[in-house]
Amino acid sequence: MALRNFKCIFKVIFATEILLILNILANWPYLFNPVLLKPWEMHNGQESMTMANSTTGNKIVGRKTRFFNYSGDKYETTSESKTHTHGKMVPSDKIMENIYGSDCPFNPYKQTLNYLFNNWMALDNYYNFSSFLCGGSLIGLLRDGDLIPYDRDIDVCVTMENYQKVRAIHSAKPFDYRSSQIYLAVQEDFSNNNVSSRTLVDCRGRIAQRARDPCSFDTPGARLISRRVYVDVFVFREHGRRLRDHEYGKNHLKTDIFPLKHCTFMGVETKCPRNEMSLLLKYYEPDVLTKPHYKCQNKTWVATSQDANKQFKIWFRKRLKRHYS
Repeated sequence: MALRNFKCIFKVIFATEILLILNILANWPYLFNPVLLKPWEMHNGQESMTMANSTTGNKIVGRKTRFFNYSGDKYETTSESKTHTHGKMVPSDKIMENIYGSDCPFNPYKQTLNYLFNNWMALDNYYNFSSFLCGGSLIGLLRDGDLIPYDRDIDVCVTMENYQKVRAIHSAKPFDYRSSQIYLAVQEDFSNNNVSSRTLVDCRGRIAQRARDPCSFDTPGARLISRRVYVDVFVFREHGRRLRDHEYGKNHLKTDIFPLKHCTFMGVETKCPRNEMSLLLKYYEPDVLTKPHYKCQNKTWVATSQDANKQFKIWFRKRLKRHYS
């Protein structure tokens, strides 16, 4: 009898582990952020986009200004700037195929990211954040003229002086980061220069021991959140003629960043650093524009670099730890 009970328990545990592994494999292409996101249902037809030009409580509101069409694996925008980005023609499908491979899956986060970025730029213009594209978003602009096909966040940078303006309008907690409303979360302990010891506060306003939701982050300095995707706001500190990225230990000449120049990202007018490659080469390899971390095979994104594989292993360990904790 005891042996039979043991076999039943073993089968249940084994089945649970199999389901966990299958779930991980189903979601692994989107592992370059610390929080696992699940695609929400995409609706055919039109989805109105809201430009944020004011804030009311925790909800950023404004007027409808843009419309996007989604049908199957095709994404279109009414903006005429789709054909020209950053003063250059968007790469052709053939060039994109050479970079990423053929028959790539549609990015289910793109519409909401465009929605968020529209709102971020409206806030930027209203409060004069003087933000500029950086990180993966700047790579996407230079490489694709658009969002990296497998990306699910947008990276912008601001100076410390302008970051204080961002902190002044952050959303009060608690809030539901899974809703369609937009919230601006900040790193509550950002003045602590020891990044690893910063206090984490989740979206419910509770102290967290680890990253349990999009609000409980130690870096960046702020995050604009909606439907579990976000715009990350990184902070550069001014030191004489240089700007320092303290979190990543990088220094940049101010003349490589300023004066900012106009560019267009995802059909939205924004700003870019004066010398984009000088900024990117502090963080990435020289072939960053021709060798993405992921390529598509059989409609699935497959890691192509040690860095991407390393990120997957880190995420996998965190996922297992979360499952058993």
